[in-house]
Amino acid sequence: MPYSIGRASLWLAVSGALMTTLSAQVPAPALASELPSSLVADETDNALAPDEDLSAALTGSLGADTRSSSGQVVAPVQPFENERLQQPRVAGAPRDPLSARRKTKPKVYVSVRAGIEYNDNVFASGDDEESDVVAILAPTLSVNAGDFRGREATYLSAAYTATASAYLEDTANDTLDHLLEVGGQWKRRRLTVPFDLRVSRETGAFLDIGGRDTAESYGGRLGIEYAASSKMTFGLSGEYSTTEYSLFANFESAVAEAYVGCNVTSKLTLSGVYRYSDAKSQGSDGQSYQAALVRVNTQPNSKLTAFAETGLAFSSLGKGDRNDLIYRVGVAMQPTSKQRIAFEAVRQPSTSSFTTGSGFINNGVQLTYEQAVGARTRFVVTGGYEMQDYFAADEGTSTDRADDYFVFSSLLSYDVNAHWQAQLYYTYANNDSGDPLVEFDNQRMGMGLTWTY
Repeated sequence: MPYSIGRASLWLAVSGALMTTLSAQVPAPALASELPSSLVADETDNALAPDEDLSAALTGSLGADTRSSSGQVVAPVQPFENERLQQPRVAGAPRDPLSARRKTKPKVYVSVRAGIEYNDNVFASGDDEESDVVAILAPTLSVNAGDFRGREATYLSAAYTATASAYLEDTANDTLDHLLEVGGQWKRRRLTVPFDLRVSRETGAFLDIGGRDTAESYGGRLGIEYAASSKMTFGLSGEYSTTEYSLFANFESAVAEAYVGCNVTSKLTLSGVYRYSDAKSQGSDGQSYQAALVRVNTQPNSKLTAFAETGLAFSSLGKGDRNDLIYRVGVAMQPTSKQRIAFEAVRQPSTSSFTTGSGFINNGVQLTYEQAVGARTRFVVTGGYEMQDYFAADEGTSTDRADDYFVFSSLLSYDVNAHWQAQLYYTYANNDSGDPLVEFDNQRMGMGLTWTY
């Protein structure tokens, strides 16, 4: 009985929030100061202000926090992370590249995301596709301190989100997931110590696995950066992560990186990077590589920010060594005050949890276009393609798997008033693989609301 009451409460809360927001009237305060400045739905919320730092767009595209203490855009390593199938999140989620970018953030804010989604292939399966309707409720608490807006001095930010999903047809798929993210930096004169921590429980379809699973992971990163002069910067960083799947092999990875950066001009930085990475999937011999990289950051004007990193990775595998060209490129453009375009291309090695003792080279491109319409409406379209080329890493292992993964998503968001935002979204994903077990087509469509205070 308590379980049924809990499910009914979740569906009632989601439905009630949807009806309340859709019927709400847009307020017309006499003065903007009557509402908190960070929540006022004015032209700057959706119009992509001309003086906005475009590195935020690259942060959304590249994933994780990609800004160093010097303000340059740097790439997160993340070479061994198996990704969930891409899908548009409800606007307002932490670090969500699709959400409206506020000019300022409050020190403490609370938000609640509610949504109803139709998924025509819950398990991302090529056979016996199972569709369902899902109610989603996700409250978030975020706490910030120090220079968390400019991120030039010492600061600390933390956010926790709990996501409850209730399935209308198959209640066995009901989940309660969690995400805790903590990040910041300590700075004293020329010395900067950036750090972050991430703990999560995620349920969904993963591309490498080609099916639905639950993954519990935790990891963190710690760095140290020293500005020897206005021209030269030295840095060291290390990170560790581990992921435990319910049905497939677990894996862990550790990455160390050293770099030297030179500010050629105020708009151009060149860096030399050495990276060592080691990953071990459960039941395998482990995979490691060393890489020599060249990194370029540039922001020639307020409308363009670009980042590029490329080099050679020398891998040590149980089945023999191999060398691979790797790179990561990101460009963010803002042609007008109401448009933004972000592009990313990547080629990186990863381990496989689906096929123990194997890895793959991920070649991917993604293009995102954002358009503000008036002061309250934003339209976002994203298209991407990934080719995952698998290789055998351990003796006695063989694989001929190669995946061609396409994804398209669109999202329309509307600021109903200062506290409520409504969204409609659609996404399509298709994986054409050499392994028929992981092929699938998947469509998702839904509506969501976010309340923020």
